[in-house]
Amino acid sequence: MYDYLRTQAKEKLKITDLDYGKLVKDKSLEEVLKLAVHNYCKMSTQSEMFSFYKIIYSTRATNCMAAQIMCEETEKMLLATKNLFYALQVHQKYL
Repeated sequence: MYDYLRTQAKEKLKITDLDYGKLVKDKSLEEVLKLAVHNYCKMSTQSEMFSFYKIIYSTRATNCMAAQIMCEETEKMLLATKNLFYALQVHQKYL
């Protein structure tokens, strides 16, 4: 259910697997970071995802599946962040 809701949220926002190289090429560091945070916030606060997250967060201590979903989401976000920072480094987007 989690994967389905996450995929649906991304499709509604037209967020696909990004080519971070293309994303950062013509934008400033500030623009890239704001866009990344804004897209994740929009995806996470869609009504279905938001309701699902409320359930997961409230049951994570007592439900191993909820805890696993939180770990999976954390891993996805860490990988996406690493890939984004790598693209920023390659394109020399620094403060």
